[in-house]
Amino acid sequence: MQKYYSVCCKCGHVGKGKYIPINYPICAENAKEAAAIARNRGGVKHHHRDAVLSVEEITRKQFYQLHREQDNDLYWKRAKSNICDLAARIEEELEPVGQDECLYKKVAVRVRRQKRAISEREIDLDLVKEYGFKAV
Repeated sequence: MQKYYSVCCKCGHVGKGKYIPINYPICAENAKEAAAIARNRGGVKHHHRDAVLSVEEITRKQFYQLHREQDNDLYWKRAKSNICDLAARIEEELEPVGQDECLYKKVAVRVRRQKRAISEREIDLDLVKEYGFKAV
């Protein structure tokens, strides 16, 4: 049976170490599934451990009302003229995200280097098979 949830998530692109809490109307079978659906929505800071701030069950009427509010939200309209209204909603991160970002970048660089090394080895093997010599 489908239930209605309001899932509050951290949304980004408002500055480093800052976020805007946005309530997503989600229709799901349980709260865990609702949180997973909301985490994959656009605008959410996916790589944050605490991207989902809260999940609460709501009525069908509240669900549709939240949908209408989200359609008229300035954050989604990217209204540059009303940037002051958005500034009041911006909140600071409690935990520094620098260490997590640094670790993520290091892992990404290592994976790219490994892929490059594998492709270079494959090219060398192809050259040896085709022409009988190894690339320098």
